[in-house]
Amino acid sequence: MPRSLENFNLGKVLGEGTFGKVFLAEYKDTKQLCAIKTLKKERIIAKNDIKSVFKEKRILQKVTSAEHPFLVSLYATFQSENHLFFVMEYLPGGDLCHLLEHQGAFEESKAMFYTACVVLGLEELHRNNIVHRDLKLENLMVDVHGYLKIVDFGLSKDGFKYGDCTKTRCGTNCYMAPEIIDEMAYSRAVDWWALGVVLYVMIMFQFPFDAEDDMELFESIRNDKPALTEELSEEAQCLILRVSG
Repeated sequence: MPRSLENFNLGKVLGEGTFGKVFLAEYKDTKQLCAIKTLKKERIIAKNDIKSVFKEKRILQKVTSAEHPFLVSLYATFQSENHLFFVMEYLPGGDLCHLLEHQGAFEESKAMFYTACVVLGLEELHRNNIVHRDLKLENLMVDVHGYLKIVDFGLSKDGFKYGDCTKTRCGTNCYMAPEIIDEMAYSRAVDWWALGVVLYVMIMFQFPFDAEDDMELFESIRNDKPALTEELSEEAQCLILRVSG
């Protein structure tokens, strides 16, 4: 792919993050649709986050080289005077958060199918010594064939081998494992905890740990067991409990 914004027709805004927006775009020569993530250099510098942006690029390049069906692909990167651009695979099915908002709780079979996609994606990340650290509904998107792909590696850490640990507190509160909350050493297992939360929400249409503020939420994550109904199959109950601790 080219390395200039002039080679694309920009469309609607698909999302917005800390450093910029994600646009639907069309590559003029082939009419191929893609997603272009724009990052404002000024914001990156202001937040002293230059290393994190280059780390995300490095991880995306590694993920793309693996050509894994359940991990998003990076097509190209380039820059202008004021922006950095990541040209990425367009995933037209949207993210799980929006799907759940429109469809309600998933049937177990659908939830299990999506979970299987994420399991295989996480296994590939971990095989390449990458821990995601921000697995959540918004970072799981459906491709044109109906499969789920893991996206957004902004908080990921590479060079993270089996048995390695870190104490950096990051992620999204309601998906955090207890060891992250308590700033204890944690391993790649935190990704599996987050997947357990995702599975629970897909089936139950609510979060396993809920509270009125962050302090109560963290106490619930530390001490409570997810409430499971008799409507869930034994297989689903076992998987939720196994994955989420």
